[in-house]
Amino acid sequence: LVSVLLLILHPLVTVSFLQVSPNRRNYHHASLRTPELVTNNHRRYPLPPLLETKSTKNDYEEETFLTNAHLKTNKNNMPKITTILGLTEFLDFLAEYDERILVVEFYASWCKSCHKFGQKYKQLARKYADKVDENGEIVEEGKIRFAQVEYGANVHLCRSFGIKKLPYVQIYKAPLGKITEFVCGPKYFDDRLVKPLEEYLVMTDDEIQFRMNMEEGQALGDRIVEEVRGLAKKENTTSID
Repeated sequence: LVSVLLLILHPLVTVSFLQVSPNRRNYHHASLRTPELVTNNHRRYPLPPLLETKSTKNDYEEETFLTNAHLKTNKNNMPKITTILGLTEFLDFLAEYDERILVVEFYASWCKSCHKFGQKYKQLARKYADKVDENGEIVEEGKIRFAQVEYGANVHLCRSFGIKKLPYVQIYKAPLGKITEFVCGPKYFDDRLVKPLEEYLVMTDDEIQFRMNMEEGQALGDRIVEEVRGLAKKENTTSID
């Protein structure tokens, strides 16, 4: 009886296997390609629950959004350039306990050369200055501190320094004090300001002090030469008194 039943059911089992097995194999392989419904012979089969894969699209979009927001925040961060009004604020800026290099720009709002210089000055600050957020809080510390002094609002301060031409630059560093000062038009911005600053950043205090002494000696020598030339011109002239 059992043998008769097997003979009768064998064709049905074979046909059932041939119809179902290919479909199962298809959506097993398709599940590796996409988490969507699998189409086979114009029929749609849902994925088996154990083979469904979680799409990473939402995770990717969230990660991209966070990254863009982070970049946007950094983009909004501005270089810190301290605006100085009066001698007290100037001394406060110098007195802050900080061994970094300090750069002070003296300019006038009506000066065209100062405007061009100021654009380059801001670009330099973006590279080396502290970065502040929208609330003025420092979010990233720079290598150099920057300040600016407007001539019209600080006439007495500028005159006390003997400043007669603009734009004018002073560079300080604790504990050395004032390293140098000079007139600096936009044409000479790189040679007179950027290049020395980059050199100071990699120099020790002793090396900077040595350079200061050399420059002071050179300046003294130049003044002596000018005085001698002036005396020579006077001796070669005839007085009418």
